[in-house]
Formats: sequence, C-alpha cells, structure tokens
Amino acid sequence: IIKMQKSIVDISWKIDEAGYRKDPALSYSTLAKFEREGFHKLDTLFDKVETSSLILGSMVDTLITGSKEEFDELFFVADFPLIPDNESDVVKDIYNNSPKNIINLKDVDPKIILDSCNRLSYRNNWKDQTRIDKIIQDGEEYFGILSVSENKKVVSSEDYKKAVLCKQAIEYSPATKKFFKGDPFDDDDVERLFQLKFKSDDLIKGISLRCMADLIYVDHKAKTIQPIDLKTSSHYEDEFYKSFIQWRYDIQGRLYWRLINETVSKDDYFKDFKVLPYKFVVVNKENLTPLVWDFSNSITKGDLQFVSATDHYTTYLRDPFAIAQDLFKYLNTKPTVQKGIKAGLDESNSIEEWLVK
Repeated sequence: IIKMQKSIVDISWKIDEAGYRKDPALSYSTLAKFEREGFHKLDTLFDKVETSSLILGSMVDTLITGSKEEFDELFFVADFPLIPDNESDVVKDIYNNSPKNIINLKDVDPKIILDSCNRLSYRNNWKDQTRIDKIIQDGEEYFGILSVSENKKVVSSEDYKKAVLCKQAIEYSPATKKFFKGDPFDDDDVERLFQLKFKSDDLIKGISLRCMADLIYVDHKAKTIQPIDLKTSSHYEDEFYKSFIQWRYDIQGRLYWRLINETVSKDDYFKDFKVLPYKFVVVNKENLTPLVWDFSNSITKGDLQFVSATDHYTTYLRDPFAIAQDLFKYLNTKPTVQKGIKAGLDESNSIEEWLVK
C-alpha cells in the first residue's frame, strides 16, 4: 500500500468561495462570455446572469460537492405555481434590479419590467404592455417569494427533486460512480477533492488567471491527477459535444488544466505526478443517464481546428491565452474598434479577410 505523503489541498489556493468570486483575476466564465459575445459586449461582460438552468447546475454541484449547511445557505426551496423558465428568469432579473423595499411585482416600475423583458428577449413580438401584464400575472407569487428569501436562490420543490435525482444518478451510474464514491480498497491511495481553487500570475506575464475545479481525483499509487468538471446539460448526455461548443468548455478544460499543471509542477512531491487531460461528467435532468466525455486536447497549446466529415464545416477554437491577452488589453485600453480594424486617415478594411477570420 502506498501511503499519500501530501494532499493536493496543501498546494491549492486557500480562499473561500466569496473571496474567489470577487478576485479580479480572469476566469473561464469571463473568457468564454467574451469569446461568445464579442468586443461590442464588453460593457455587459461582468453582469451577473442567473438562469433556471444555471441554478439547477449549481444545485447539483452543491449537493455532490458540499454539505447540507452549504446548500441551505445558498438555496431556498419553496412551493409556488410553476411558471415557464423564460418567465421565471425575467422575474428574477426584475427582482435583482428593483428597490428591495418592494415586495409586490405590481408595484415595480413598468420600465424595470420592460427592461428585463428586453434584456432576456422575452416575447419580443408582443406589444410592450402585453409583455408587462403577462409577467405581472404569472410572476406575482414568485416575486413575493424572492422578496422573503434573504438573497438565497429560490428553487421549486420540483427542481430540487430533479437536482437530487441528478446527484443520485451521477453517484451510482457505472460510468461515473468511481469518481464520486469511495472504494474501501483504494481509500489509502485515492483522494477525491471538490472545489479546489488555483491561481497564477506567471502563466501569462502581467495577467492573473484563476479557476475552481469541481473535482480532482488523485491516485497517489499511479501518480496521476485527474481533473473533472461536472455538467448539468440541457442536451442529452450523448449530445454533450453540442453543449461543449455552445458554452466553449474547451476554454475551461485548457485553462484549468494549465493552472493545475503549473501548480503541481512546482511542488517537490507532486512534480512527478501526471496531470491527465480533462474529463467532463455530464447528466441531463430528464434523461438521467450520466456519461463521461474526454477532452484530450485540454493539454494542447495553440488554436484548435476540427473539420466535420459530413459537411466539412470547420470549428475553430482559439487558445485561452490568446483570448485572455485580447480581453486584458481591451479592458485596460478601451479602444473604440476591435483588434485588426483599420480606422486611420484614408484606411479601409477588407470584407474578404474578415469573412475568413
């Protein structure tokens, strides 16, 4: 039996989650949002977005990686009339942008309601007053619950049950249980560590980067470190590759791997361990058939290109460091046009060049 000499906890970044969220270092979520939405959405890059699907994913994460006390600090489970996700997202946005002394949705300034409808593209083909009336009619009770929830995330009993079922499926599925449930024969050699944080000021000169890994599975006997991210996907588990591109999880896998690998390589005990390519554990709340997906290119440097064998469509994924460098420059210099655009005296730009960028 190989006894572990040291825990990877000892070399992780010691900070609580609140401090982690406030830290100005660039993270996956910021880089991915910038890459998805582009230069002209920099003003809203750091706006907090809270959708029903994100809350469900957060619930599953907390049920698996946290304690009951942590769950109760974050979530408020209540029974209320079920309303469509797009309406509950609008009501949440209205609540977040309303004076906290207002406890009835009908008392909210109609402009705030309309702004939220526009921000979340709710029923854009309806008349403004019809949109406002519909949200007030359907969301009145939900808004009242938000006003007494003490800033916790309000979830329905139905969604809570779905989160519990996701947790159970992940912990007992043949494909995924190894990573989440202990085995009496490997406990001396294996660590399962949740929500460890890592930070670096050295990977890119002058730019701080950070990450919080859902799970790191350390095998001290085999000297391997397996980083894993948990995803609650709206796509079926066997279609996770669609979510992977949609939400740019390639940025997450490559950034997290580099941060973990850099920390490991500097430690006398862990420097002999191999940080394996990222794995994603995926579950769909309705299908409940968890699968594991490997991302072997998480250890690859440089831009990635994948060409479809059926329609020859090219998927182009920029290196996370290139994205970070562009974003850092934009945030600090605040240019009026994006990199590569010519705006000087008598200068022009090539449409053909930009069509293939």
